Amino acid sequence: MIAPQTSDRETTFQMTQPKRARVVVVTSGKGGVGKTNIVGNLALSLAAAGDRVAILDANLSLANLDILFGLTTSYHIGHVLHGEKNLDEIAVDGPLGVRIFPAGNGSVHLSEPNPFLQDKLIRAVNQATSNVDWLLIDAPSEVSNRLFRLVNLAGEVIVVTTDEPTAIISAYAIVKNVKLASPNSTISLIVNDASNAISAKNVFDQIHDTALRILNHRIEYLGRIDHDPNVTRAVMQQQPVTLSYPNTSASNCFQAIARTMRGDVSPNGGNNVLSFIGRLGAKKRK
Repeated sequence: MIAPQTSDRETTFQMTQPKRARVVVVTSGKGGVGKTNIVGNLALSLAAAGDRVAILDANLSLANLDILFGLTTSYHIGHVLHGEKNLDEIAVDGPLGVRIFPAGNGSVHLSEPNPFLQDKLIRAVNQATSNVDWLLIDAPSEVSNRLFRLVNLAGEVIVVTTDEPTAIISAYAIVKNVKLASPNSTISLIVNDASNAISAKNVFDQIHDTALRILNHRIEYLGRIDHDPNVTRAVMQQQPVTLSYPNTSASNCFQAIARTMRGDVSPNGGNNVLSFIGRLGAKKRK
């Protein structure tokens, strides 16, 4: 069989087609489970593997990402929604080239944005996907129309939980509501602050088996983040743990999850870069 010929013009067109960014919504069902920490450290782990990564903080009135990275920001996504700034003007460059679109803090009028502002948020998310491989959205924990609109746009959802009973119940509630609002979305689970691998898998099994029995829907297990006192130390230093303590248990877990997300079977992808950056950070702290 003779293969169909492709013209030079067609070849050029195919080569110049931009690769669509993978948009991933990260939520939790309740606060206090480490969702923002996971977003920031996953972004760095993906960037360390060579990917172009952006983060958008969709917690419009309770921003935490800039605090996690120790950044001082003058403008935030609220200025974009109200037409005062464009997305590029609020962007902040974080470590490893991660681009951060921060949210505001204490903006009561943004805590429950009206449909018009939600439309502008969705347009901002679409714009943020340009020139990146990944856009991670630090989404609201609570069930809301804003969350569902973000989920419908992204198609991929990571639910963060811990082994606490209230966190497990809240995580299942988010899974159920996401499934009902966006039946075709891929839902994955990360168990944070896990005491060990068996405990984390048990948490996943509880949520997965309930979802399968009641919703007839499977969720994926992305992995766990081990309980690691260095996570708290890094937070107090306003640095992600993967930079401050790149060779610790939690950092290794982040890197393993990033490799799973990328489909990378290499057991060591990203470690060297994070270790090098971490050493630079340690020198600065001295």
